[in-house]
Amino acid sequence: MSHVGHCHPAVVEATSLAMVTEVASSGWEIDLGEPKYPKDLRQILPDHLDTFLFCNSGSEAVDLALQLSRLYTCGTAVIVVDNAFHGALDSVHQLSPKIYKSNNISKEDWVHSVTMPDLYRGPYQSDDPLAVEKYVADAKDVINKARDGGRKLACFIAEPMLTVPGCIDPPSTWLQELYKMVRAFGGLCIADEVQTSLGRVGSHYWSFQAQDVKPDIVIIGKSLGNGYPMAAVVTSREIAALLGERIKEYQCTRMMDAVGCAVLNVLKQEHLMESATEVGTVLKNELMKLQIKHEHIELCMFLQPGECVDCAYPCT
Repeated sequence: MSHVGHCHPAVVEATSLAMVTEVASSGWEIDLGEPKYPKDLRQILPDHLDTFLFCNSGSEAVDLALQLSRLYTCGTAVIVVDNAFHGALDSVHQLSPKIYKSNNISKEDWVHSVTMPDLYRGPYQSDDPLAVEKYVADAKDVINKARDGGRKLACFIAEPMLTVPGCIDPPSTWLQELYKMVRAFGGLCIADEVQTSLGRVGSHYWSFQAQDVKPDIVIIGKSLGNGYPMAAVVTSREIAALLGERIKEYQCTRMMDAVGCAVLNVLKQEHLMESATEVGTVLKNELMKLQIKHEHIELCMFLQPGECVDCAYPCT
């Protein structure tokens, strides 16, 4: 994902300079100084998210977040949102209903999916004043069944804005209530920000901020490196400490430091968050004009980083 533009000169230059001095070590430690990138990232994150674990892909980050949640809670059960996708590794396929449903893969008994709060096509729609409450009640039933099955809850993982299932912006009260329930049952809340991080929603750096929730773990992927393979798990020092000596495996490398800082600098210097908001507004207005003009456009859903058009065709 070219977050600030394919082959942006500033990112290319930073990558080239870092590549010249990159050092790969195995079996010993080389002091290259403290990386700047984690400090820069921390400035745009809530205070409780103070520890960064770097890896090479969003899928790897999801796997690491799952490990951390199980280490911290001593639980195994995981709550996911129906039709979600969280990665291509075998270890995280089970967290992705989109994958195991489309490929006829049997769901593991430790995975429990809640109904996606789709107020347009879901079982409870916008014309029902109690729709959100019903989605919350359904989720509570799922969590109760997970507990009654004899497994302790480890975590709830979801995109704060549901991009993969079709650019669905869930009611903020729905996500807030689920976070409360999961924590009441002893689980951690994980925000998958792979698609929506670093200002892509325009109004905020992170989509969980737009939903007014505070995740225990945040997963960041593609956007960090503008195409360079890097991702991160951000959490509290208390949770990350459970990795013990393994935490050294997830340090910020010199390449990641250079590329990540370059992307952040471009994001700020070129005012790309403001641009996302402005362009999104123009696109929204034009799509609404098309919706009025064409009867087959049933719905325009406005969720940056993408706007979605739902077309319905008559049966002929």
